[in-house]
Amino acid sequence: MRLGSWCGLTLVVGCAQLLGADQFDARGGSGQLGGGGATVASAGGSGGGVPSSCGNGLKDAGEACDGADLGGAGCDPAVAPGWQGTVACRADCQLSTDGCGTPATTFNALGKGQFSSFDVGSLNGAARGFDAAAFDGRYAYFAPFLQGTVARLDAKQGFMSAAGWTFFDTTKLKTPTKGFNGAAFDGRYVYLVPSSDGTIIHGKIARYDTQGKFGDDASWNVFDIAGVFAGAKGFAGAVFDGRYLYLVPYRRSSSEYDALVVRYDTTLPFDAPGSWLAFDFALMSPGAGGYFGGAFDGRYVYFVPWHDGVGTLLVRYDTHAGFKSDGAWSAVDLGKMSPGARGYAGATFDGKFVYLVPLATTTPALRFDAGGTLTDPGAWTSYLTSGICPACSGYAGATFDGRYVYYAPYYNVSYHGNLIRYDTQKPFAAGSWDTFNVALLAPSSSGFVGATFTGTHVLLVPRETPGPNGTVVRFEAKSPFWLPAGWNASFL
Repeated sequence: MRLGSWCGLTLVVGCAQLLGADQFDARGGSGQLGGGGATVASAGGSGGGVPSSCGNGLKDAGEACDGADLGGAGCDPAVAPGWQGTVACRADCQLSTDGCGTPATTFNALGKGQFSSFDVGSLNGAARGFDAAAFDGRYAYFAPFLQGTVARLDAKQGFMSAAGWTFFDTTKLKTPTKGFNGAAFDGRYVYLVPSSDGTIIHGKIARYDTQGKFGDDASWNVFDIAGVFAGAKGFAGAVFDGRYLYLVPYRRSSSEYDALVVRYDTTLPFDAPGSWLAFDFALMSPGAGGYFGGAFDGRYVYFVPWHDGVGTLLVRYDTHAGFKSDGAWSAVDLGKMSPGARGYAGATFDGKFVYLVPLATTTPALRFDAGGTLTDPGAWTSYLTSGICPACSGYAGATFDGRYVYYAPYYNVSYHGNLIRYDTQKPFAAGSWDTFNVALLAPSSSGFVGATFTGTHVLLVPRETPGPNGTVVRFEAKSPFWLPAGWNASFL
């Protein structure tokens, strides 16, 4: 398996806000999957109090609304695309989404008839081997692993036709870059997370402006973070909290794991060194390093420990505190929360629980109650996925469709396609899971790293089988279209 080595491994603009202290259930409404009500607070922290202009009946700077002036806001996109109902304005000039919910929804069984697969390498020979994907509300962007060809799927076009796919080569930019490990979307820009091109571990992050043409060099920018912070390179995944983008530290050399978190303020210029901050949490926890993916729960950012399959130290950052302030960072030894808990790759959040994806083959899936205490074993639940099927182990990345959590199949004794999903309406235990072997669709349908959800479909991101793979698998998860709240917080 190659995950541990370099030779192998939103919300729209104007509403790019995730909740602070008052979280709401991302699993939807309509009396089916939990309520949707919440206050839409200012992004990336606890806010700065009630503006002095609040109460004059006009939406002014610093206000989400004022009286009857809602600024044109609606449940879509104030909560997420596809939500229905009516927003209202609170006395503190923040939006209330208590009247929002999701439409009546049909979730599909995990059956072969709902699956399809397509080799994008048949359209572009360089489009093989990806590492995670991001979704911007219409397009899914597949981050190229080792190479530089980004594949973009138009979710409104045909999945299995040339009309649905376009490509862009980041090596042709003025500042060429390639080799990414993760992607993210901040409401306007798509970011490709810098890792390694197979030879050089680097810090050149690429950014695409979704308001520009995908194939136009002018729509793209590259910035070398390693030119600002020594050792800021070799990341694995990104997390977005509504304002700040966090790059997950993995390794800075072939022999050195890393714990240097880099944060970008998306309201500031991309190529300005002052827009970026870094914090090495190995200073807090010596020996920390080798993280792979993360999640945001509305207040806290979680960094998932991999470290060649033996990582147990999960680190969490409180976005209500200063990035380098005392008490902002905390950690927990997962091995003390559940026996055998080590070696995870990716995470997702369903509005109440954070799910860690087990990659090490004897590692249980873990679930944390975000309303609980991080170091309380009672807030953690585990399940050994080999209880679903003997070959159901070795996953990398996950996504959430509003009810089910999907784990992307990667590698156990070989590259595999045993997709599993968990029903969040049921206990985190046997009987709450189902599985489908997507390798039955095509011999190349295995070895995925990452998954994303488009509002109706789950996409599995192909990496290797063991050679670079371009066969994307799509599952028709539900109808009609709607996205869970906080849907663009992380992609891996």
